[in-house]
Amino acid sequence: MTQLKTLGTSVLLVEQLVEKALAASSRVYALVQGRVVLNEPASEPSLRGALEKAYLSGQQLAPSAARRALRS
Repeated sequence: MTQLKTLGTSVLLVEQLVEKALAASSRVYALVQGRVVLNEPASEPSLRGALEKAYLSGQQLAPSAARRALRS
């Protein structure tokens, strides 16, 4: 996976182990009920909290709400 990342190859990774997935990613897209609820760089410091909020709420976060979730 690391080699693919260094080559700049895009991969859709579906993984339940979030820490592993984030370590191998440069960008994160989270989907809830088929809709993108989060689209952020994997390096975003508050990404884990925003992912948790998106999935636990079960609702789509508007782009501004997603940014607010990342800040909180």
